[in-house]
Amino acid sequence: MKNLLYKLIDKSRKSNKGQGLVEYGFLLVLMALAVLVAVKTLGSAILDFLNNFSSQL
Repeated sequence: MKNLLYKLIDKSRKSNKGQGLVEYGFLLVLMALAVLVAVKTLGSAILDFLNNFSSQL
């Protein structure tokens, strides 16, 4: 029983196939949040600029 437990622990330590996929997922989520914040911030700035421009015409 002890040997089986040691084999399972050793196998789980060596198996990190999904680790890279999870890291890419975190990066994707972080980049998506950064884009959302940038679009929200720049979108209102561009809207203000266009409103000011059109009111001056």
